[in-house]
Formats: sequence, C-alpha cells, structure tokens
Amino acid sequence: LSLHDALPIGAPRQRGRAARSPLPAGDPVVQGLWLPLAVIGSLTAAAVHVVVMPDHIAESYWYGAFFAGAATSQVAYAVLLAARPGPTLLRAGGAGSAAMVLVWAFSRVVGVPIGPDHGATESIGGLDLVATVAEILVVLACVLALRRHRAPRPVRLSEWSVAAQSLVPLCLAAVVVATIIGPRS
Repeated sequence: LSLHDALPIGAPRQRGRAARSPLPAGDPVVQGLWLPLAVIGSLTAAAVHVVVMPDHIAESYWYGAFFAGAATSQVAYAVLLAARPGPTLLRAGGAGSAAMVLVWAFSRVVGVPIGPDHGATESIGGLDLVATVAEILVVLACVLALRRHRAPRPVRLSEWSVAAQSLVPLCLAAVVVATIIGPRS
C-alpha cells in the first residue's frame, strides 16, 4: 500500500513538485503592487515602442518590425498577466523584459547588432530611457511577485495599491513629455 493509495477518495493528488497555494484574497503586496507594476511597466514600454516605430520604419523595415513586435508582445503580456497571472508568465515576462534592457544597453555601448546601422552606437534619448526604466520595473515586479511563492489571481483595478494606481498617470505623462521634448530614439 503506497501513500498515494492511502489518500481518502476525492482528496487532491499532486504530481511532481508540491502545488503552490493561491494567494489569499486581497494580498496587498502581490495583488496590489507587484502585478499592477508589471502590467503598467509593460504597457508603458509598449506605448514608447509604438511612438518611435514610425521613425524606425523610416530607417529600416527590419527596425520597424522589431519595434512592432516588441510593442505587440508587451501589450499581449500585460493583458495575459492581468487576466491569468502565474509563475510561468511572471518568469517569461521578467526574462523578456530583461532581454529588451540588454538589447538596449548593447546598442548604446557596443553598437546596433544588425541592420543598416550595424556597429553604430545609438544615442540615449528620453523615450528610450522611459521604456528601459519601465522594462526594468517589469523585471523587478516579476521577481518580487515570484518571491511570494504563490500563484496570483487576476488583477482587479480596485485592488491596486495607491502606489500602483498613481503610477498610471505618471507613466502616461512620462511618455507624453518625452515625446514632446526629447529626440526619438
């Protein structure tokens, strides 16, 4: 007789690693802050990528396609994370955002890896700083949400912390101001 056979009928059976318990309703740290910050950061970076896309399309269709893909994936990620958060999605979003930050840093320090400007270093502009800070925010929020060791439930705007809610207009203002006063890069 194994332990598996000794479980009462109808008892949940776990395979592999122990299942993580869901967050208690209204967990203020994950539900109210980290998940919303990851959603806000991803949408902010996507907004910047949409704003700079026309300039990059004018340089090269490859560059435009990269920014279109980045913006699309960041919006899709934010929607998925808000609707069906989970550890796998948090890891994927954190890794994807970290990759974007690394590509940005590489293009500023070493040079553009491909395309017509191959090898040339890019300048640092206001919009790309906004996008990069937003992507760093996504990485940090995903890491901190994962540290809770629980599977979060969908994000509800009414449960967002005051800090997360106040970041929405600040991120929008940062994109608008950087678009108006800064060079597009």
